[in-house]
Amino acid sequence: MAVVGIVLAVALIVSRQPRPVTGTATLDECLWGWPVVILDGEGWRAAVPDDLGPNAPRQIPVAAWPPGMRYDEATGTLLDANEEVVFRQGDRVRVNGKIVRTSGDPAPCFDTVGVQIEQIAAP
Repeated sequence: MAVVGIVLAVALIVSRQPRPVTGTATLDECLWGWPVVILDGEGWRAAVPDDLGPNAPRQIPVAAWPPGMRYDEATGTLLDANEEVVFRQGDRVRVNGKIVRTSGDPAPCFDTVGVQIEQIAAP
């Protein structure tokens, strides 16, 4: 019985770990101006926590950008460390990152999951 309990606990912990996601997407904003990515296709759904699965939103809020990058909500642009515009709202991009649980922070437009983008480039 104890072994079954341990196996279930490990399975629960593993299912809640961030999962990698890679693919093409469009940069956009939710109604509150928070940056989101709209991932193409259906392959990204495998990275969503099991309990959300088919109910996951197509717009995934950005929980974190690569180091040195930041999104300027006023202009709808993604800036690099030199404050140069890298991408604009509506641009198509290729992202590598992880789908993570946010529990309301920092994504105000959907408080369950977000994407930590580790790399972003032109498609």
